[in-house]
Parts: sequence; C-alpha cells; structure tokens
Amino acid sequence: MATTGCVAIPAPALTVVECLIVVGAYYGLAQLGPMQHLGPGPVRLLWPPTGIAVAAVLLAGPRILPGVGVGSFLVNVFALHRPPPQSVALCAGTVAAVSVAFLLLRRMDFHRELDRLRDALSLVFATLAAMVLNTSVSMSVLVLAGLQSDNAFWLRWLLLWMSNVMGVLLVTPVLLLLYSVRRPRQVRPLRVLEIAVVLTGTFLVTLLATRSSTQFLFLVFPFLIWAALRFQLSGAAPCALIASIVVTYGASNAGGPFAGHGFVSNLITIETFNGSMALTALVLAAIIAELTRAHGRVEAAANEIAAAVNRLDERLRPEDAPSRGQRHRST
Repeated sequence: MATTGCVAIPAPALTVVECLIVVGAYYGLAQLGPMQHLGPGPVRLLWPPTGIAVAAVLLAGPRILPGVGVGSFLVNVFALHRPPPQSVALCAGTVAAVSVAFLLLRRMDFHRELDRLRDALSLVFATLAAMVLNTSVSMSVLVLAGLQSDNAFWLRWLLLWMSNVMGVLLVTPVLLLLYSVRRPRQVRPLRVLEIAVVLTGTFLVTLLATRSSTQFLFLVFPFLIWAALRFQLSGAAPCALIASIVVTYGASNAGGPFAGHGFVSNLITIETFNGSMALTALVLAAIIAELTRAHGRVEAAANEIAAAVNRLDERLRPEDAPSRGQRHRST
C-alpha cells in the first residue's frame, strides 16, 4: 500500500491512477502535433508523447506500460484518425520500443538524476536504438494498411525516427527533473533571478532568431552553456526544451530563417538544431555535475587530511616535555 498523507492507497489503485495520468499527458501533448507540421503530409518535427512514455516507465517501472499503450491507441484513433486495428498495431510498436529503452537503460545502470556523463550517453544511445523499432513497426503498419504510400519511404522513416528521438531527448530529462525537484530550504533571490533571466533570455533570443531572416540561432547556445554551468540539468534541460519548441514552431510556420527554403533544407536545419541543443544540454550538464562532485570530494579529503595533521601535531607537540636547560642541569 502507498500512503498519501493519512490515507492509505492500495497499490493496484495507485497504478491505475498513474496510468490514467500518463494517458492524459500522452493524449494532451499529442495535440501539439498540428503546429509541428513541415512540408507536405503529416510530418512532425518533435513528438513529445514518446518522451512522456519513456519518462513514465523510468519513474514507475513496467507497470505503467498499459497507460502508455492506451494513450498511444487513443491518439492514433481520435487525434490521428486511424482505424482501430492499425491503431492497435501502432500502440504495440510504441509499447515495445519503450520497453526496449527501459531494458537498455537498466542494463546500462542508468541513474534518473542524469548527473553522470554515462547517464547522458546511455539515454542517447538507448533512445536511438529503441526508436528504430518503433519507427520500423509504425511505417510498416501504415504502408501495409494503405495509410502511407511507399513513395519516399525511407525519408518518411527518417522523419518519424527523428521526431521520436527528439521527443525523448528533450522532454524526458525535463520530466525526470520535475519528479526529483525538491523545495530548497533557503531561497536566494539572486539565484532565482538568475535562472529567470536565463530562461527568459533563451525564449527571447530564440524568438528573435525565428523572426529574423538572418541566421541568429547560434545565439541560443551561450544561454544554454550559462544554464549548464550554473544550474546543471536543472537549467540546461528547460532551456533546450524552450528553444526547441520556439524554433519548431517557427519552422512549421516557415517564417524567419526558414522562409524561402525548401523542405529538406528546413528539415536539416531544425533537426540539427534540436539535436545539438539536446546533446549539449545533457552532456555539458552531466560533465559539470561530475566536476562539481569531484571538487567536493577533493575538498572533503583535503579537510580530513588537514584535521588529521592537526591531531598528529597536537600529539607530538612537546608541551609537557622538560626544557632543554632543565635536561642539561639534570645531566
């Protein structure tokens, strides 16, 4: 049984509640899909529901997979207007891919805090591998059902794979961060102001870059580096997600630097930007966290050595020994 305050909640009931939350979040974020269309057909640049599914199974374990399956089925039937039989196959592919990602990350000794370089790299490689399964099942089902033409099959496959990968690398770290966040014992106003400036600056600079015909997207990276250096994943992950959402929205409207360019050119620009943001946020934040812990261990070890030297000096200090003159007269 789990307890909430003074009320004891049976484990099966708690699992049902968690699954319903996942279903609601999965379906709700799937509604963002229309703003992400680029070029002809339903091409999405970022698919947040996959990030929700991976985060849910990392936090709650395999028992949450029914919620992922139901959410995927509802999205395919009601949001994407696909027939129920094909929707069942598609949600089975999603559940299988999320399960593979979970098993790979558990095998890699993944820590949800993402405070080690190996955790960041594990999330990247597990996502790249697992989404191959999801994309292959999805595209095969759609083609066999006649819902997707086999024209430019591999281009569509690549687009779907990238949208799922970006959904995990950008959304999952933020959800894991929100789950582990704790209210600080002492709130420092300057610290709060700094993170507000970083997040707001990221949004404004990205918005400016998507409204200007000049390529200003690279101006986002100083804010991302600032966030990683000062706040590790707590600052870098939200910055990367904010920048990605703003740029994705700008690309879907073909404005700013995306105006007047072809479909493939804009696709390469947006996915390269999203991938660079995600990798920079994860890797740099993890490296800074490891360096911070190493510095703390070195400082603690130095303090222990200094304390040991002081204790040894006190033991060897000849305070009670006779003076040299007294020893000389006694001889």
